[in-house]
Amino acid sequence: MVHTLSDQMKDTIRTTRRHRFAKPGHFQETLKEHKEIYYSIALKEADKAKQLMDAHIIRIREQMATATLESIGNDAKIVAYQNEKDHHRNAEGDK
Repeated sequence: MVHTLSDQMKDTIRTTRRHRFAKPGHFQETLKEHKEIYYSIALKEADKAKQLMDAHIIRIREQMATATLESIGNDAKIVAYQNEKDHHRNAEGDK
């Protein structure tokens, strides 16, 4: 079970990094967030660390959801274009 969860976490982290770092500025933003969380933990500020981590996770989830929806939208546009193209091709063949 630990191996399965570990593998799932690794996959999630890889996917998040790929999407998150694709846009300029996101790497620095992520590094800053992680530093703030780390410093809060190091200073034994548990409540602050929890708040920062919660905000970080929420931000990442929102960005991943947006990226997923954009991807689905782009895929839908491609499929619609291909269907329209096939429809016109078939209509021309019927003439």
